[in-house]
Amino acid sequence: MTLKEKITWLESLKRFKPKTSLDHLSTIYKDLELSYPATKIQVIGTNGKGSTAKMLTDIVKQSKSVGTFMSPYVYTFHERILIQGEPIANELLEQGLDYIIDVQKKYTALTFFECLTLMALYVFKRLDLDIIIMEAGIGGRLDSTSIETYDMTLFTSVGHDHLNILGPTLRDVCIDKVHALKKNGTLISSVSDAFDDIIDCHVNETQATLIKVSDASRSIISHYPLTFMYDDEVYTLQYTGDHYATNALLAIEAAKRMYIQPIHIKHGLLSSTLYGRFERCHDVILDAAHNIESIDALAKTIEKVFPNQGIFIILSALGDKDIIQMIKRLDSLATVIVTSFDDPRYVDLSFVKEDGFIFIKDFNDAYQYIRNIKDDDAQIIITGSIHFISQAKSKISNTF
Repeated sequence: MTLKEKITWLESLKRFKPKTSLDHLSTIYKDLELSYPATKIQVIGTNGKGSTAKMLTDIVKQSKSVGTFMSPYVYTFHERILIQGEPIANELLEQGLDYIIDVQKKYTALTFFECLTLMALYVFKRLDLDIIIMEAGIGGRLDSTSIETYDMTLFTSVGHDHLNILGPTLRDVCIDKVHALKKNGTLISSVSDAFDDIIDCHVNETQATLIKVSDASRSIISHYPLTFMYDDEVYTLQYTGDHYATNALLAIEAAKRMYIQPIHIKHGLLSSTLYGRFERCHDVILDAAHNIESIDALAKTIEKVFPNQGIFIILSALGDKDIIQMIKRLDSLATVIVTSFDDPRYVDLSFVKEDGFIFIKDFNDAYQYIRNIKDDDAQIIITGSIHFISQAKSKISNTF
């Protein structure tokens, strides 16, 4: 098989299966002898996992070797596994795929994400990296990444994604995610105070250490570029949106506990970027705001960065999202056009027209519609599902 065919094979594996424990996967992990002495960090939460993991990666790589497991990717499959902050090279990815193909032949019940997790851990051990950073997929207690025992767990937020799996309430979501934390671990959390009782209870049960940070822990100096003060130090980010400053606090606190020099922390944060996070492509901004919480963060960013500017938004999302609430949050700030995209999980969003919103099925038609009516100084923002903005970037790049 070619590399592309091997990736297709992996992506064709079963995505979900009922799980009541991680015992089966943990046994396979031990049988494969993939554990090795490294500092291991898990990132859990609803929103902010990707940027937090990437910021910490870009800090760590200043002085140590680091492998990062990310999910999902924006533009290429290679983004799922980062080595020194860069997407995995073809040759190393192919070696990992060859390995996991053989593993799956023996353990045929393994799902896509389980195989992906084991493949990443195989690659990291093969390279004997100093630091491993694992971004959880869905939840925490039964997430495949939780087969490891981590030195630190970073908990970003609790939101409405995957309520059908983790819910039905946000408190249920928090309970599931915080149970990724194991005995004697260290939890660094920026989760809302509303969930303190749940987090404190599990921290006490596991005899873990808790470090809390919040929006109140830092003060914003500048929104663009995003500059903030924390613990008497000034940091600047390339990310746009005040919420990224709070995500950065998790990375800073984790880095301090690895005794990383302050200058490396500042340089790492200043250099850190992540695809699809308020990313500029020609004169368009791409932002992966895929649920109501991230849409709210995008809305706040628009208010600060473009206070007196016309805004046009093209939005599409998967069928499990509250698209009407997402539109309503943006409607007072922008002209919102809802469209479709190619994904097996997409469901027809044309019903938004019943609430008076604009739906244009073909993305190219929606994009051209905005181009025809907007003023020269108006800003176009494309947002929603990560897979949607990936496809959108490819299409708009071909128009320039």
